[in-house]
Order: sequence, then structure tokens, then C-alpha cells
Amino acid sequence: MSGIFVSILLAIIQFSLYFTASLQLRTALSESVAYASVFADTALHADSRDQGKVREAICQDLILVADCKTKLKVEQMPLDSLPNAQQAVAGTVFDLGAKGDVLVRRVEAQVVTFVPGIKPLRIRSSSIYLRQ
Repeated sequence: MSGIFVSILLAIIQFSLYFTASLQLRTALSESVAYASVFADTALHADSRDQGKVREAICQDLILVADCKTKLKVEQMPLDSLPNAQQAVAGTVFDLGAKGDVLVRRVEAQVVTFVPGIKPLRIRSSSIYLRQ
């Protein structure tokens, strides 16, 4: 009986970590997109033009992601280039687009898991914005 209780308790904690990490990722992505939308062509936030700097900025807000600075996948592309089929985030494309383009920024990360035998949990988020 106590084994079942411990298993359920661990599952609840792991789900809570997954859900919290998902919210953190969504918030961090929204913030990075807001800066990129407004300041992409200015010196105020030149980091929005560099994939590595965008990754670092997003990782600052994530505490429940495993090895964020090396494993967080970030990609950006024009909305017209987005594949129609569901596709995992590769993290290889980072197209800045031109002024007036509608861009999609997608991110994917692995959540810290501590429950033995569970597969690695991945969180994904995406945001669409107009480059000003």
C-alpha cells in the first residue's frame, strides 16, 4: 500500500515540475519575442538577432530544464516557411526575416525528471510575431 502511495506522490510532483517548466518556457519565450518584435533593428536589444544570445536569455528564466544552455533548442523562421506537418524543433534554423515579416519562434527543452523508469519529458512552445 505504501509503495502505491509513494508512486502516486512522485507522479504528482513530476507532473507539477513538468507543468511549471512549461509555464516558465512559455513566459520566457513571450518575453524574448516581445523584445525581438520591437527592438530587432536597434542597438537596445541586438541580442535578439543571435540564436545563442536568445537561448541564454530564455535560459535565465528556466530553472526546471535539464542543461538548458546547451540543450535548449531555439529556431526562428518566417511563418510561410513553417512546415504543415507537426515537426520537432531541430534548432538549426534561425532566420531573422525582414522588417514587416511574420516570424515564428519555436523552442523545445527537456524537463528535469527524477522518477526512475520515466522517459525524458520534453516541453515545447512557439510564438508568432510581426517584426517591426
